[in-house]
Amino acid sequence: MFSPAEGVPTTMRLAGVSSLLIAVLGLAYAAVLAATAALGSLSLPPPEPVASFAAVDTIATAILLVVLVVGIDGMTPPERQPFSRLALVFTAMFAVAVTINRFVQLTIVRQSIATGDVGDLRRFLPYDPRSAMFALEILGWGLFLGLAAVCLVPVFRGSRRRAWIARLFALYGALGLGSAVGLVFDSPLTAVGFIGWGAVLPLCAALIAAEAWPSRRAVPRGASLNAPGDIPAR
Repeated sequence: MFSPAEGVPTTMRLAGVSSLLIAVLGLAYAAVLAATAALGSLSLPPPEPVASFAAVDTIATAILLVVLVVGIDGMTPPERQPFSRLALVFTAMFAVAVTINRFVQLTIVRQSIATGDVGDLRRFLPYDPRSAMFALEILGWGLFLGLAAVCLVPVFRGSRRRAWIARLFALYGALGLGSAVGLVFDSPLTAVGFIGWGAVLPLCAALIAAEAWPSRRAVPRGASLNAPGDIPAR
C-alpha cells in the first residue's frame, strides 16, 4: 500500500504507518458514533453492529499503539530512551488489559446475549460502570496508557510540531490518570478519559504521522525522530 523512500529506517516506517492507521481508526470510530446518533440509535451500550465494530476498532488500535511506541523507541536518542522504554512497557500493559475486555465482549458477551443466557452477564459487560470489564478498560486506557503518555512527553523535542505532540501526550496523561482516579473514587471524573482517547489520541497520532512519514528523499539510517536536524523541519 505504501512505497517508503529507500533508506528510510524501519522504525520511522513503523511509526508513520501505525500512527496514520490509529488516526484513521479514531476518525472511523467517531464517524460511526456520529452516524448512529444521527439515526437516533445511540445508547449505552451501543446497539449491534456498532458494539462489535467498537470492539474490533479498539483491539486494532491497541495493537497499533504498541507498534507505534516500538517505532518511537527506535528513533529516540539514547539519553531519552529510558522514557520511551517505560512508555513501551506501559503501552504493552494497556494493550493486554484492553484486548482482554474487548475479546470477551466479542465472544462470551455477544454469544450469551444471542442465546438469551444473561443471568451472570452484568459483570462482564464492557460499558456497565459496575462491570469488572469496564474497570479493566479504564485500567488500560486510563492508568496504563496515561502513564505511557506521560513517559513520552520528554521524548519529543525540537520542532514546533514535536512540542505540540509533547503537549498532547501531557494532556492525555492528565485526562487518562484523572479517569482512573475517578473510577477508584466512583466519581464523574471518570468521564474525562473519554476526551483523551476519543479526541486527543487521534489528533496526537495524526501529528506523529505527519512527523514520521517518510520524506521523498532518502533519510539516513539511524535518523532520530527527536533530534532537530535529522528530519526536515515542517
